[in-house]
Amino acid sequence: MTVAGVVPSIPREDVRLTFPDGAVLGGPKNVSLEEYLQVWEDKHSDVASPVTAVLLEGKLTDLRIIPGRDAAVLPLDLTTSEGMRAYKRSLSLVLVVACRRLFPDVPVSIEHSITGNGFFCTTSDRPPLTETQVAAIEAEMRALVQADLPIS
Repeated sequence: MTVAGVVPSIPREDVRLTFPDGAVLGGPKNVSLEEYLQVWEDKHSDVASPVTAVLLEGKLTDLRIIPGRDAAVLPLDLTTSEGMRAYKRSLSLVLVVACRRLFPDVPVSIEHSITGNGFFCTTSDRPPLTETQVAAIEAEMRALVQADLPIS
């Protein structure tokens, strides 16, 4: 059977991602979602807050993955509940790593969230942290964020 306009084709060597604003970005099959997002964000200086996660074909997806085929992408920033959750999880991990680096023998527990987008955290088997120690943790967290290390 023949349908007007339908012809045999060879497989493409690229991947095309479609963003909600209609932008379509294409690239080689070895490019990560994060790299596509960098290009998209560069062209959209009006983005209100940083993208913290994406929905790829409706599924929350790690920014480091390499999409193997064409797909629809929905960037999630801090104005979305999913984007805020990803941001909070990332900061929790940064806090734990900073504490382990500074106080390797002190377990840190993130108990629950509190009003104002904070977390209630505790340490075990030690006196409460001093203001100096809290400042050191904050400095270490900032250094980790500045290093832009991957979370694995």
